[in-house]
Amino acid sequence: MDAWKRRLCVLFFVFSLFQIAYSAKEVHNIERLDRTIDLNKNFVTEKVVIKLGKGKWDTLELIFSLQQYECLAQVQVEDSSNHILPVKEQQETEVLFRKFVVVLGSTPEDTLKVTSLYMNCLKPKPRVIPKDGDQYLYYESYVRFYCPYEVKEQKTTINFPHSQFHFIEQEKIPQLSFNGNKAILGPYKKVPSMDSMTFGVRFRHNTPLLTGSQVANTLKVSHWGWLQVLESYDLENKGAESKGGFSRLDFQSNSHYYKPVVEDVVARLPTEARDVSYKDYVGNITSSHLRGPDRSKGRILQLKFRYPLIGGWKNAFFIGYRVPSKKYLKSLGSNQYQLRVNIPPSIRSIVIEKYVLRVALPEGAKNIAWDYSVPFAFDNVNNETMFDLLDIQGRPLLVFEKRNMVPTGMNWGSLVITYELKIWNLLEKLLLPVVFILILLAGLSLASRLSLYLRDDTEASNSVCLNNLYSLHCALSDTYKEAIHNFSIMKGSVITEQFSTSYNSIHARLKELELQLELLNKKIASLGNVKLITRANQLTEIDKTKHEILQRWYSTTRSKLSNLSSLEKEIGQY
Repeated sequence: MDAWKRRLCVLFFVFSLFQIAYSAKEVHNIERLDRTIDLNKNFVTEKVVIKLGKGKWDTLELIFSLQQYECLAQVQVEDSSNHILPVKEQQETEVLFRKFVVVLGSTPEDTLKVTSLYMNCLKPKPRVIPKDGDQYLYYESYVRFYCPYEVKEQKTTINFPHSQFHFIEQEKIPQLSFNGNKAILGPYKKVPSMDSMTFGVRFRHNTPLLTGSQVANTLKVSHWGWLQVLESYDLENKGAESKGGFSRLDFQSNSHYYKPVVEDVVARLPTEARDVSYKDYVGNITSSHLRGPDRSKGRILQLKFRYPLIGGWKNAFFIGYRVPSKKYLKSLGSNQYQLRVNIPPSIRSIVIEKYVLRVALPEGAKNIAWDYSVPFAFDNVNNETMFDLLDIQGRPLLVFEKRNMVPTGMNWGSLVITYELKIWNLLEKLLLPVVFILILLAGLSLASRLSLYLRDDTEASNSVCLNNLYSLHCALSDTYKEAIHNFSIMKGSVITEQFSTSYNSIHARLKELELQLELLNKKIASLGNVKLITRANQLTEIDKTKHEILQRWYSTTRSKLSNLSSLEKEIGQY
């Protein structure tokens, strides 16, 4: 037994040695690496062609220093067939750098193309320039490609927009050569891993560094025909500032003044865009031109600034339009729908520090899922609720956030969102206003009928009372007039006394009627019926006129009777 144990231990030891030796042979290295850095735009494009060494490669590690990571906008890896490979960022990384892992898959690939986009890494130097001066930018990077593998041979080519460039301490940079507006570093042999030697270069570049400090794109989805889009922009020219104030005369008369400026921006809208509008918060956009639609380019919206954006100047505005939803929204059956959204904004000539894409789905949407074809298209995704017109529970709002975005850098693909929406939720927005209007009209009709019924009954009773009093007043007035006429043709003192008694009785009754009429006028005035008030005032005026006439008639008749009585007495004495 002891002999067998010793033999097994020896075999295990030999097997461990073979495994260690095999692992040592499997140390990965890179046969050749060609790097190209393009500095012709307002962002930096770094393309690296990697030829892998011998051995089995399941994954490829890419590392970026913290300075590179802060400016990194996008990483894309393609194989020799131009297929995009998945790239995953390692969450638990070192303090000094960030690591990305490229999954190569089962198919062996010996050549890979890595494209990295950087923004905000071009700094104006000097920061302030004269009005007629050129803008110079400063760029810093690694002399050799920063990677965790040993590279047998590598070379770097830097493309400049102009032949005027200068390397800082270029005598310390090995194997540096120039060819027109290009600089070539290398080739270098047996480059160790994590080589951190850097270089700095200053070059002339009059392209404005137009940056969107925050760009938000809000889409409101509707199943009734249209998709509303609202894009807001906060732009800033981060290029060199101009010494002194802005002069319109110098800008228009001399093309050598204010070179790195932004005079206008161009938005590429979909071909189906309708009802295009814009709003400038500070009033710096004076004119706009909308062209198209063109099948290849869509509709072109050009916004021209009143004051061009020189270095350090800002402007904020938004663009709104709507497109038919049938092109972006389709039904999958069983109350399932799929929405396809373009990721980048309409203005592509900028670099964006913070991009927010908001997608407001119809109210009642559930079982929401999303997917995007481009890796690392967004950094954060949040679920919120948005309230719009006629919303009760609110719309599901998907908020996608992206730090450091270069819209023109690569093909962004599209964002695909699937969700479930029942037929009742589609008809709810249509039925609720109809039901509300019907209920409102029914309520108004009922209230109107109740109010008219009460008002008509009161007016009728008041009108009857008023007519009765008017008829009675007319009868009394006729009786009074007849009595005065009858008494006026009588003679003698007895007749005079009877006339006075009859008049006093009629006058008392007339006063009583006038008092009742006055109380009725006050009641009618409190009701506020203009028609009845006018009629009551007319009767009051007629009553006053008749009363005055009767007073004069009474005085005249009484005087005549008194004169006749005195004459009879005088005649009787003789």
